[in-house]
Amino acid sequence: MGITLIEVSAIEYSINRFHLGPISLSVKGGEVLGIGGPNGSGKSTLLRVMLRLIRPTRGRITVDGEDIEKMTQHDLSRRLAYLPQNLFSPLNLSVQDVLLASQYSLERKSNKLDAIINRYGIEDLKHRDFNSLSGGEKRLVMLIGAMTQDSDAILMDEPDTFLDVDKEIQVMEEIMNLRESGRSVVVILHDLNKLAKICDNVVMLKSGKVIAYGHTDEVLVPETLEKMYSASFRIEQVSGSMRIDAFPKRRS
Repeated sequence: MGITLIEVSAIEYSINRFHLGPISLSVKGGEVLGIGGPNGSGKSTLLRVMLRLIRPTRGRITVDGEDIEKMTQHDLSRRLAYLPQNLFSPLNLSVQDVLLASQYSLERKSNKLDAIINRYGIEDLKHRDFNSLSGGEKRLVMLIGAMTQDSDAILMDEPDTFLDVDKEIQVMEEIMNLRESGRSVVVILHDLNKLAKICDNVVMLKSGKVIAYGHTDEVLVPETLEKMYSASFRIEQVSGSMRIDAFPKRRS
């Protein structure tokens, strides 16, 4: 992994009765950082704060040492691409139009678009109305748009939602390819085995607080997971990879 790209320093965010933080973490070039935790733990909120979509009440975030509060939206979008959990529905735009619009921050349009469309096998969707697509098809289109932005990092909120199994596998492989190319990925995933497979480091949140943060092998352990979920866990190595199994917690 390379030098630090994103630095999150003691950020906090409050709305109504929910409080996130304080959270400090860093993302290096070529690193995949996973964010895990139960529903309502603040995972999407943390991602939105990192993208300056909402402002923290305290703390600071830098990209390559520059405070994001001092960056123009154009520059921030050029550095950080985003795949949201809830997808927007543009009016009367084709899939091809949506993909081209996703490259607005580039000085020169990427020539990777057709190659990635072909790789995912969605050539037949190019001229379809975006709003006519299924949830999984929309998410795949937006993922392709994010990947063609040539940003330093992509922040993904549950990129596997609504996808068929073959497309899920492709997305996980694409994340690993991004890492190999030196780009960073911050990804929210509910599936603990996916976190274990593709992430270098993981931060686990519960009720807005960091329960554990560090190397994947050190964070995804039964002692930590049982603090977060009402389940028991067994972890073993299978063909050189970590496998996490969950079981109902026994009543004492």
